Amino acid sequence: MEMQKLYLLVPLAPLFGAMIAGLFCRVIPRWVAHSATIAGVAVAITLGGAGAVFWMWVIALVGMATSFFECSLAQLYKEKDGLDSCVYRGGPAYYATKGLGQRWLGIVISILILITFGLAFNATQSFVISTSFEASFNLPTWVSGIILSIVFGITIFGGVRGIVKMSEVIVPIMALGYLLIALVVNV
Repeated sequence: MEMQKLYLLVPLAPLFGAMIAGLFCRVIPRWVAHSATIAGVAVAITLGGAGAVFWMWVIALVGMATSFFECSLAQLYKEKDGLDSCVYRGGPAYYATKGLGQRWLGIVISILILITFGLAFNATQSFVISTSFEASFNLPTWVSGIILSIVFGITIFGGVRGIVKMSEVIVPIMALGYLLIALVVNV
């Protein structure tokens, strides 16, 4: 009986990696960026009062709707990679090009995403991570910067499969860490 259960789970193993990679891409950037946003929320409530909470709810609802449509369009217009049939390519540039039929818009979106994610988001997130480690553990920012660069380099230069492999390791650890921290704070 146990072998039958194991046999049923083996075909699902590749799906676990895809699910975790999707979760990693949706949660990690927000989770890391939100460590800086917590202070922003506190300042907004302090300066804006109850009205700030209302507008944060409105923005959250708009953001959730936007995220839903973005994910739906990404699934609708993704394509199999020509080199590897197990890898799919997609994203905002794909659904601008394929869905709207505007190749120039896809190119503009690609350039903007390259600039935004390549410079702004990574710089902000690495700054928040390194200063948090410095404040919490007295770890110099340059040390955490080097560690982040090495982990990031290994992950990115491994391609999509490298991102999936790293996600399979990091996401469960983060989920357990988050639950443990929540238990410690609440107990």
